[in-house]
Amino acid sequence: MTDDEKLHRLELSLAQCGNTHTVADVHDLVRQQKARFWTNGDGCIVTEINRYPQLSAVHYWLIFGELQACLALEDTINAYALEERCSIATANGRPGWLRAAAPTGWKLHGYSFYKELTGGR
Repeated sequence: MTDDEKLHRLELSLAQCGNTHTVADVHDLVRQQKARFWTNGDGCIVTEINRYPQLSAVHYWLIFGELQACLALEDTINAYALEERCSIATANGRPGWLRAAAPTGWKLHGYSFYKELTGGR
């Protein structure tokens, strides 16, 4: 996969997450060590650590690239998360990602909703 293809897939992943960040924003978060970029060639994942009062979670925020290459990053990311004292992992993604990741223990947890706020109801 070329760098241009990876960039395009990152942009698609950001759009799936609601266009809350640009590619430049992601780059800045990684540079500031507020997010971490993982790759093994054709698979790319951006994670962040979320700390809550009762636990810490590694969040698989942006997942893009070839499916098997992304799945191959999981053990490395989870080992890092355990070093960071995370006790759970969370992820966003399309239903196909859940089907592919279920064999390693991923499960559906709730649903996500959004609403555009326009000043009315």
